[in-house]
Amino acid sequence: MELLKRDEEFRYTVLGYLGLDEITRRMDAYQSTQTKIWGDIRGIKEDQLKIWEEIKGLREEQTKIWEEIKGLREDFNKMLGRMELLEKGHVDIRQTVEGLRSELFVGFDSMRVFVGVSLEEFVKVWMSGVLRERGILPVGTSLDRAIIDGEEINLFCEEPLIVGEVTAHAGSVEEISKLLRKVEVAKKKYKKDPRYLFLRVLTAPSSVAKEMKRLARVKNIDLVIGKES
Repeated sequence: MELLKRDEEFRYTVLGYLGLDEITRRMDAYQSTQTKIWGDIRGIKEDQLKIWEEIKGLREEQTKIWEEIKGLREDFNKMLGRMELLEKGHVDIRQTVEGLRSELFVGFDSMRVFVGVSLEEFVKVWMSGVLRERGILPVGTSLDRAIIDGEEINLFCEEPLIVGEVTAHAGSVEEISKLLRKVEVAKKKYKKDPRYLFLRVLTAPSSVAKEMKRLARVKNIDLVIGKES
């Protein structure tokens, strides 16, 4: 201690050694910290590689999903095409059936003339049989004329509620309106909706027939037009 106090050169030499030792210790500490940092960096890189592998897997899965969606779209488009064909076939069948019913109506009307019965009586027998066959009209019952609250209905049944009209010629769509008016009268009296509505027209202009068919589809009316002129 005395030497340190007296000898300045010795004192600086010792301080130099002490400083170098401190620097060495600090460098060791820094190196240890740096080694740890590099270890953390390697860990981060490994995690990053795992993340990229997962992203790659997700992209592959996404590609598969898009391929499946593409396949589903193709299948859906094929199904739509088939539905369009079926719908067209259904329309064709409906038009064929409507044509057959019209031809039968006209043919039976010709027979009716020879038998000597009215158009209304003929349709009454015809439709009563058809509705019994369909299970709409009970066995042993038939349609008949009725007057409800002053409104005359050509062909009617109370249970089940059936409202039908017959006319030899329809010059306008007013025949649809007349039927619907009579339906409202029956609904009001019997407090229920009719189970079946129908209209039979022997002849009508083509333009009128087209509009009547459109309205009949909207109002759920079974419409048969014998001849269109």
